[in-house]
Amino acid sequence: MQKINGYIRLARVDHWFKNVFCLPGIILAYYMTSFELHANLFLTIICGLFITCLTASANYTINEILDARYDKLHPEKHNRPFPSGQVKIPWAMLQYVLLSIISIVFAWFINTSFFFGIIVFWLMGLIYNVPPIRTKDLPYVDALSESINNPIRLLLGWWLIAPSAVAPLSILTAYWMLGAYFMSLKRYAEYRFINDPIRLSQYRKSFGHTNEKRLLLISVVYGNICCLMSGIFLCKFRVELIFAFPFIALLLGYYLAIAMKPNSPVQHPENLYKEKKLLFCILATVILFTILLSVDMPWLYNFFDVVRQ
Repeated sequence: MQKINGYIRLARVDHWFKNVFCLPGIILAYYMTSFELHANLFLTIICGLFITCLTASANYTINEILDARYDKLHPEKHNRPFPSGQVKIPWAMLQYVLLSIISIVFAWFINTSFFFGIIVFWLMGLIYNVPPIRTKDLPYVDALSESINNPIRLLLGWWLIAPSAVAPLSILTAYWMLGAYFMSLKRYAEYRFINDPIRLSQYRKSFGHTNEKRLLLISVVYGNICCLMSGIFLCKFRVELIFAFPFIALLLGYYLAIAMKPNSPVQHPENLYKEKKLLFCILATVILFTILLSVDMPWLYNFFDVVRQ
């Protein structure tokens, strides 16, 4: 059981919650498209989310295989299954192959758009982890290449509802920049925690070309671009969403405050559920966002027309 547990940990099942980023895609497609309602829709959504989780586990598995020698240098990650010797490479590679094949094959039975979305999601795992590209080693590109999984997840959720349509580019870009904001603050928290430039550059090559100040500044840039693209989306598609902006700003600000804590929990997104205030901010934002998508306010459009004139 201990050996089996090592391979389960390798798949990082506790990180599956990140695929909650598919849900906004489902919600947006529900309100923005004329999707076809059918008896198996709920089952399709559940199966699609599970397939997305399996693909993510395949990506996590190859990540752990290729990062083992670097994780040994991290004060906490050296306890992961690979650097601690709990798993063997042949069985880990078999796990990766099986997870990849199962997720891709079953995605085909959902619909064509979702299938190609899963292919791209899986390929991003290779681009991020596997040499000679290995974007994980490139400063700033590492956060951008990992966080691009956010808009991919949004599209996967969208295509579970509306496979013949594509989400607006503005919201996809905003979602991407939101992920880059979170990821850059994760790097910032890691940098502050280890606080040893030599060890940091050995653990992650991208740290050799950056520092604490630069990571903080680039996260602010990503946050600003996220807000800009979100504004473009609401102006073009749903002005009512402007009332959600104070909650979004509060969420971004509070996440920054958490990232600046000593040994910040931002280093371990899977444990952020312990931050009750953060969960409240997220829940309040999602609820308000959903309400504003369903409640029409014609006077608001008239108001902005008057202001523009």
